[in-house]
Amino acid sequence: MSKKSLNRKKRIRKKRIMLIVEVIILLLLAVFALGSGWLRNKMNLIHFSSTDDDRLITATEANGGEVVDEAALEGKDMIALVGIDSREEAGGNNSDTMIIASIDHDKKTIRLVSLYRDTYLNIGDDTYTKCNAAYANGGATQMLSMMNTNMDLDLTEYMSVHFDAVVDVIDVLGGLNIPLSKEEMDLVNGYNAETSRVTGHEFKEITIPIDMPDDEYWTRHLDGSQALSYARIRYTAGNDFRRTARQRLLLSLMLQKAKEADLATQNEILNKVLPKVETNIEPSKLLSMVKPLISYTIEDSVGFPFDHFEDRGELTGLDCVLPATLESNVRLLHQFLFENENYQPSQVLMSFSNAIIDETGITEEDAPEKSEDGQIPWLSDGGVDVPTFNEGESVKAQSSGESESTSDAEAQGDEDYEEYYGEEE
Repeated sequence: MSKKSLNRKKRIRKKRIMLIVEVIILLLLAVFALGSGWLRNKMNLIHFSSTDDDRLITATEANGGEVVDEAALEGKDMIALVGIDSREEAGGNNSDTMIIASIDHDKKTIRLVSLYRDTYLNIGDDTYTKCNAAYANGGATQMLSMMNTNMDLDLTEYMSVHFDAVVDVIDVLGGLNIPLSKEEMDLVNGYNAETSRVTGHEFKEITIPIDMPDDEYWTRHLDGSQALSYARIRYTAGNDFRRTARQRLLLSLMLQKAKEADLATQNEILNKVLPKVETNIEPSKLLSMVKPLISYTIEDSVGFPFDHFEDRGELTGLDCVLPATLESNVRLLHQFLFENENYQPSQVLMSFSNAIIDETGITEEDAPEKSEDGQIPWLSDGGVDVPTFNEGESVKAQSSGESESTSDAEAQGDEDYEEYYGEEE
């Protein structure tokens, strides 16, 4: 990768990627910290599992030697976080969100890398497809192996949580006030027809004001099902990237309310969330990590791949995200995670990268100069410092890129739900 390209990426604002269940995973970390005094007595609520060591492949094992400098890992825990949809009608466990959390105990910081679920990678046995298929095909073991071999990592620990936990937590917190455009209100109603049915919650329709200006956002009080529906919205200006910005907003609002909640509410959140968590982290280690987290900060969060090309099926036959290239993106990844500018991609990684180039013809030159970041129009700072609003309060757009129209919100919500959770795949 050229020095020019590296410098260009440093100038581009990092994407804040919060796919639906990532919200609840990060809230879970916060709740662990807030409720650490109770956690020891609630460990039996968590499902402790194990990975298949015979099938789990690390980058070191795949290449027959050290890939990641051991010195770079000192004082750090690297954990894969995954959000899953395990509804029976979805056909099993489908990974909705895949995140790498780098917890630096020396600096007391956390860095997060969200792997786009539609990224075109080698998921094992030289099968190139959307990377979320790894979890669906082989559970956490295959997902970890996929991450390791495509990103030159040595991950062995994971934590997963079910997607519908976000609904429970928001309801326990008493709902959230979120400014919505007229189009977003329409889409929330459409998505919520499906979300409320699947999660077993009452459907509540948002009344859409006829005289509402298109460039204004009117604050509405959303319950858990409505808020999750808001986080699912995909087909507006900013498309999937605007969706991830909405989910980061949801996270920020949830964390604000969780930190202000009383002990009884925090206890109820633990009771709701922990039964939906699965991990192979040893209970003793999990407990030892919980207490320090209250003093840690989320230092940064990015999406992977950094440079990408969106294939609509012309190159691979799939609607997917192509790394441009896998090699150059993994170089950036190791700079982000380990501040290692001297990292050299492994032979296995290079073979995967070259295979994608050979099949698609996509190189570094095909990546856009600046990718869509999905910034929410009424948040001038991109949603890092989120203001609070009272129900009914109106907010005007601060940035360009207004919503696109849709003809039938409810039908679109159902169609996108099936596509998003893979019921038709």
